[in-house]
Amino acid sequence: MRIGYITSGLSKSNGWGRFSSDLISTVESLGHEVTILCESKESPRGLPIIKRGLWGILTSIRPAIKQLRDCDIIHAMDPYPFGVIAYFANFFLKKPLVISLQGTYAVMPFQYPSLKHLARRMLNSASTLISISEYTTERIREYIPKKDIQIIHHGIDYDHFSVEHSPTDPPYLLSVGGVKPRKGYHISIPAFAEARKHIPNLKYKIVGTLGSNDFSNRLRSLIKEHQLEDSVEFHSNISEQALRKLYQQATAFILCSTNEKFHFEGFGLVFLEAAAAGLPLIGTIGNGIASAVSEGKNAILVPQNDVNMTSQAIIDLLSSKEKLTSFSQHSSQWAKEHNLKWMAERYVESYNSLKNN
Repeated sequence: MRIGYITSGLSKSNGWGRFSSDLISTVESLGHEVTILCESKESPRGLPIIKRGLWGILTSIRPAIKQLRDCDIIHAMDPYPFGVIAYFANFFLKKPLVISLQGTYAVMPFQYPSLKHLARRMLNSASTLISISEYTTERIREYIPKKDIQIIHHGIDYDHFSVEHSPTDPPYLLSVGGVKPRKGYHISIPAFAEARKHIPNLKYKIVGTLGSNDFSNRLRSLIKEHQLEDSVEFHSNISEQALRKLYQQATAFILCSTNEKFHFEGFGLVFLEAAAAGLPLIGTIGNGIASAVSEGKNAILVPQNDVNMTSQAIIDLLSSKEKLTSFSQHSSQWAKEHNLKWMAERYVESYNSLKNN
């Protein structure tokens, strides 16, 4: 079977690229052929023929038809622009069409009058919609309530992220994610400050670039206000090896994702990465994180934008050696069960059902 993928690129420096790269390479390892159409010219395996904007989409359709003609299945990695290009190309190809729903950017087209009618028609016409989480599915069903949606959670390269959990002394919390409002650092930093009153030697390391924008300046002010200059560290442009070491030596992982208008955490792949390293997890409810963790077994989930509940979760977790040990063990097992082969096999099952119908 040959699957034609339409995606942004295969760079593992972002969640979108990592998912595409991991899924495609694992599907290939299961014995299937692939054609990859992408935007980025930096993806040596992909054909960089995909463009955005009205004119870009129009000029992408003809070469997409040519490249996808021999495929058994077309899989667009998100509705815009990939699903749009696949939708119009499929007028001529008549192939089974799969469209992934990756979170924020699956909902985005419905926020614009010029796109929402096309988005509704495109998603309803797909052979299969595959959502990455229950929450993303709920958000999409606000716009296409009658369409069946399959849910396949993300998986990770367990062997890559699995390390022997060896937390350092002094202990530190770890966050991984872009420095932007929906990652919730404006909540986790003051919550960390409150937790330090009970755990004075606690540190906080954030893998993300502190820039010069308003949100970064807000975080600088919070750090100064709470006198955390020597306790909060930002790590940017680090290697995979350095990231794995940070996971390995952290005491717990925290990401207080918040919903910002139509922007939300669609799944939270970093929670699986942290779990593979045996880290206990702290996240938020009301988004896709609940699909990335096992609440009560390897994770504590708190309300969004709640500094008090977040700080209490940190204190409760780090004050109990028994809970830390139990959560760590469950995290490793949880991540092991959600590996790439597990994920890819579910996608292939979906492809096969379409091909055989």
